[in-house]
Amino acid sequence: MKPITRRSFIRTAAIASVASQIASRAGAAEETPAASAPLVASKPGAAPVRWLEGSVPAFRPGTTWGVSWPQGKHADGTEFSLNAADGSPVPVQSWKLATWPDGSLKWTAHAISGDAPASPHYEVSAGTPVAPARALAIRETVDGIDIDNGVFQCLVAWRGRVLIPSLKVAGKTVATNGKLVCQLEDRSDPGVRREVPFEGAIDKVSLESSGPVRAVVKIEGRHAATGEEERRWLPFVVRLYFYAGSESLRVMHTILFDGDEHRDFISGLGVRFAVPLRGELYDRHIRFSGQDEGLFGEAVRGITGLRRNPGREVTRAQFEGRATPPIDKWSKAVSTRLEYIAAYNDWTLLQSTADGFQIRKRTKEGFTWLTSAQGQRAGGLGYLGTPDGGLGFGIRNFWQSYPAQFDIRGATNDSAEFTAWLWAPGAAAMDLRGYHDVMGMETYAAQYNGGLAITYEDYEPGFDKPEGVARTSELFLFPVAATPSRERLAEMTGAVRQPPVLMTTPEHL
Repeated sequence: MKPITRRSFIRTAAIASVASQIASRAGAAEETPAASAPLVASKPGAAPVRWLEGSVPAFRPGTTWGVSWPQGKHADGTEFSLNAADGSPVPVQSWKLATWPDGSLKWTAHAISGDAPASPHYEVSAGTPVAPARALAIRETVDGIDIDNGVFQCLVAWRGRVLIPSLKVAGKTVATNGKLVCQLEDRSDPGVRREVPFEGAIDKVSLESSGPVRAVVKIEGRHAATGEEERRWLPFVVRLYFYAGSESLRVMHTILFDGDEHRDFISGLGVRFAVPLRGELYDRHIRFSGQDEGLFGEAVRGITGLRRNPGREVTRAQFEGRATPPIDKWSKAVSTRLEYIAAYNDWTLLQSTADGFQIRKRTKEGFTWLTSAQGQRAGGLGYLGTPDGGLGFGIRNFWQSYPAQFDIRGATNDSAEFTAWLWAPGAAAMDLRGYHDVMGMETYAAQYNGGLAITYEDYEPGFDKPEGVARTSELFLFPVAATPSRERLAEMTGAVRQPPVLMTTPEHL
């Protein structure tokens, strides 16, 4: 038998895989009862659009999708409008993605705002779009790009190590000093592990796209040492997606490894903000999403479960994240003894594996950590704030991309640090070394017999080097005017786990 080449092996395997899928789908079509009637456009030249999830999402942060068009249907430069299922107009922003050889539109992109009218489906057609009720307001200043989406205001810096100097809601600052953080575990000396802190330093900021509904800001840079070292490494690209009327800011975070895999081990990689905390310790709220619809909720100084009860309305308000009644409305058995109730300064949720997370807290540095809760797969949402505002963090694929971690430090101070770790410092460092040596596979024959023919591994010396490998993470920021209800936090968690998606129908495609 003639030896198979790597190219023909891959091609044959791909063809076999596709054939298997076609056969499987054909069999499924014979066994499955007829589906409901497909969604079709109400007029020629239009495209129906529906929620991929099958129902209207409870939390809609703003959505972008694409539509294909037959050749010659719409000329380049055509404007598009959007209508809800009842025919009412919906604000939409549209732009060209690709054209046919004759110059007509082949693919277009469309975006709707976070406060767009809820509808089970929509329809895209040629026409003049209506303006959103709260259009994006974008202003470039000497300090940076100032964006107001009608719900919150965000300043993106042009330079420095602080990417987002401030996030405001209704003019009130709820987060400051937004930056990228990195911990390097240096193993350049045998047997020695040295921790070196880095921060993201901006090289370039650009407004990639802007409009009344959607805007994208691109930030490029490298991580720079914070101490005496002058090293700059680990290039990053951060994109911020703003939608008019949205309660969240979408963040796409990418790093490109350019280190030495034998000495440069990433032991922590994250996004950090300072969160101003106004008011009493018992009105400061910590929230973490847990398994499924579960939610962990406590206060920095808890007033439930005590030997004395401050009053039903007081405990209910703290449980629900509302401002507690004035202290003179409390039971004096509690109000006169508040200083004896422990206040917890530091909080951590660590998802160390795909099958386990733990929540811990401590009163201050130098004292023991207490385990508050544990479970299997956390939902990826954390919150710190008060009835006067706060900040929520969401990491998509939280448990799937373990190790991940949320850290809150300084919750008893006037301002606390909230860090969303995309690589958790509470776990082992990122190890990008190959898992075996050459193993004699220095010739093509050895690579075939020792790799593809037995382990499927297409190995050549140098194939397992990590230089140039990228890692992308998706985050969401939720600047809010007050601590959200538990129901709203569950809806926000759902949007983090599976962001709402709009798309046209298979029949239209």
